[in-house]
Amino acid sequence: MSDTSSMPREPLRPVVVLHLEDDPIDSRLIKSALEAAGLACAFERVEAEAEFRAALARGGLDVILADHSLPSFDALSALAIAREQCPEVPFICVSGSLGEELAIETLQHGATDYVLKQRLARLAPAVRRALEESAERAKLRRAEAEVQALEARLRHSQKLEAIGQLAGGVAHDFNNLLTIINGYCERLIASASDDGSVRRDLDVIYQAGRRAAALTGQLLAFSRRQVLQPRVIDLNSIVRDIEKLLRRVIGEPIVMVAALDPALEATRADPGQVEQVLLNLAINARDAMVDGGTLTIETANLTVAEAAPDDVPAGRYVRLTVRDTGHGMDEETLLHIFEPFFTTKDLGKGTGLGLPMVYGIVMQSGGHIAVDSALNEGTAVHVYLPRVDPATASAAAASPADARGHETLLLVEDEELVRGLVRDFLDSAGYTVIEAGDAEEALRLLESRGAPAIDMLVTDVVLPGLNGLRLAERLTAIVPGLRTLFVSGYPGTAAIHQESFEPGTAFLAKPFSRQVLTEKVREILDATRTDAARGAIRASRPDGRARASRGRRDARG
Repeated sequence: MSDTSSMPREPLRPVVVLHLEDDPIDSRLIKSALEAAGLACAFERVEAEAEFRAALARGGLDVILADHSLPSFDALSALAIAREQCPEVPFICVSGSLGEELAIETLQHGATDYVLKQRLARLAPAVRRALEESAERAKLRRAEAEVQALEARLRHSQKLEAIGQLAGGVAHDFNNLLTIINGYCERLIASASDDGSVRRDLDVIYQAGRRAAALTGQLLAFSRRQVLQPRVIDLNSIVRDIEKLLRRVIGEPIVMVAALDPALEATRADPGQVEQVLLNLAINARDAMVDGGTLTIETANLTVAEAAPDDVPAGRYVRLTVRDTGHGMDEETLLHIFEPFFTTKDLGKGTGLGLPMVYGIVMQSGGHIAVDSALNEGTAVHVYLPRVDPATASAAAASPADARGHETLLLVEDEELVRGLVRDFLDSAGYTVIEAGDAEEALRLLESRGAPAIDMLVTDVVLPGLNGLRLAERLTAIVPGLRTLFVSGYPGTAAIHQESFEPGTAFLAKPFSRQVLTEKVREILDATRTDAARGAIRASRPDGRARASRGRRDARG
């Protein structure tokens, strides 16, 4: 048996040949020679320049064969035209008489090969070799295009990273300033009369400060430099709060409709990130409705059965749907919409990061996302977020009646004005505050006062020298079980990674109000007391177990 593994594979379809030849008999002979060698061919014979150009314009050619001399045309002229219009198609001269000098000149002008009509046995190998080389060149071009695309994505990624670093640097200083502006404004509001012009002016300043804080939060969310802070939320309230912003974003030609379920239950997510989901989906919907349309935002309670579509697991969900009447998407586009950098928008009009960001936020929140779309029928994006237990939602909704305390707190903050404001907030809530400007000073104070005197550490993350995370580690070694509240306008890259911020770490983003700060401190201290009580109960039992477990054992006899 002969070895055929090294033989070239024949194409699955006929080789499309454009033959520039004025003699139809010669053309039939050449076609027969190729077919006799096992090459199935689809021939088109032309004689004049106009026909030749028209055939090139139609495209789909695999190889061009050309006689050297024709009554009104010649191979060199045809070669020049072919190299201009379809440079990737092999061009082989097949002539009855071609001298050495003329053959060399033809090759120098870009011909792939030349074959004498008296030696047509060379033609099939020459065509095969030309097709193989053409395929290799096409493969190389595709590889080069992929490399260029990857390089473009890398440059885009580096640009986004640079924007993220810039946003982080700005956010750190800007949020410190906003903490001072908003904090002292809040104090002035508390002391101003309710109906005076000063109070109204202060309210305007305070609202502007809150909008500035929201803007910084959006910068950090865009650059993915934000620490997630999930809490029990009412999705309807989130939609209502951002509705005015969305109306400005989508513009007048688009009608916005909110269909919110009044009996909607609560879910647990980062409210700022949910706003980002809504904003990105609204922008995508707007871009799909260039001639206007309707954007509908819907909320509903939904229980998903085991046999649910869209790969959404069974469970109880709050569903957020953003629906548009735009141009929609085909099935192929739907397969790629969550891939980073994939976009159907024109160059410069889309980053391809909007939907991947939405996907990441939803998945990090323990939810799921599904998309329904068809060409010319619009798009509906469904976000499923797990419902929380009603008792949990009620407990979370109730603000502490009194967030005051008597404990001793160690406050570490390098910005003097911020430190003074936070100290005043905590002092006014009844706490004893020991303050330090950096980690080294905090450690010296702790050594001088003794470890048992400190109930809790409140520290900025970004400090000169030893940062807040390392300081907390040092102090926890001295005071086992010490609780820490980290505060920062921008914690920095190191603090965002999971290896630095452990799950459950208490974090408060600047700027914050007095109420938010004191409630957070009280929450952490109360959790510490509850944990200690549970530990004492376990320690009092002979088997170390809690009362409920033992009770069940006793009931079994």
